Amino acid sequence: STHLGHSFPTRRSSDLVHFHHFMFAAMMQQPYEGGGFKFCPKADATDGMLDICVAGNVSKFRVLLLIPLAIFGGHVGHRGIHSYRAKTVRIVTSRPLCIHTDGEIVGHYKELTATTDGKLLYYQ
Repeated sequence: STHLGHSFPTRRSSDLVHFHHFMFAAMMQQPYEGGGFKFCPKADATDGMLDICVAGNVSKFRVLLLIPLAIFGGHVGHRGIHSYRAKTVRIVTSRPLCIHTDGEIVGHYKELTATTDGKLLYYQ
């Protein structure tokens, strides 16, 4: 399912980032996920940070064009692809959305908090 049309505030440190429309968000400590996609090419499990990749405020068509580039990390820097780094990330949406961890669906939630020590907190 697509996540277009939902708010996506992301709290990193004391910053708040807001997307009116988004299709994808990944918080990672490793560069690769999803069968070899390099969504966060600079992610490093030893640096104590989460790397975040968001496809936000961008059309479905543009995301489809950028997906092949993500295999090599070439999507970073393109319009509509946003990268962040933080020790803790909080995502809040206007309605429950599907959350995946390591390819498994964990449920539908409106709020998620992730930390670099591997803690994931979900809220309805």
